[in-house]
Amino acid sequence: MNELLSYSSELKHEANQLLVSNHLLDLLREYGCPLSGESFELNVMTNRIINFYVGNDEMDEESIFHMGYQLTKRFNPYKMIFANEKDKYQWSLYMIQKGEEWKLDISVVPENIVKGKVEKQELLKSLLTEKKRECILFFKQQSGYNRYYTSDHVYKAVLEDDIHDDMSFFMWLQRQKKVNQQT
Repeated sequence: MNELLSYSSELKHEANQLLVSNHLLDLLREYGCPLSGESFELNVMTNRIINFYVGNDEMDEESIFHMGYQLTKRFNPYKMIFANEKDKYQWSLYMIQKGEEWKLDISVVPENIVKGKVEKQELLKSLLTEKKRECILFFKQQSGYNRYYTSDHVYKAVLEDDIHDDMSFFMWLQRQKKVNQQT
């Protein structure tokens, strides 16, 4: 498990360097209230993907495309994808930084969504221990991660329902699936 913790810490350090050297938070503050995603905040990163949410109730397409232009100038991505979904604009940047491939997802959403995410992160942080961090990292390293279950599943299982071994986790997932099918 020490290897997973060490790798996660290395990824967080690399991510911090990437964000600071490109002044990302300064840029995002020009467009609203930024919040980094749970994997980064909880120090449970397993890959080179960073999520940010920017709370802004009045964002328009002109502003979001200006943001995209600014992101392009700072990060020089080899690919960018824009999505305009209900209550969300999103930029996904794919780039090579210091020889490593990174993905940066920036979602501009209503301020109440960011507020809810802040509250959720504070709850998750209050429940997190080193042992639970190890369990989260272990489950996020399994082959079914992001195919059959997400980070939200892992956080709920480990932090809220105190699941700590793989057999219990997969049984928990099956129960969740049945509950979701009934609703």
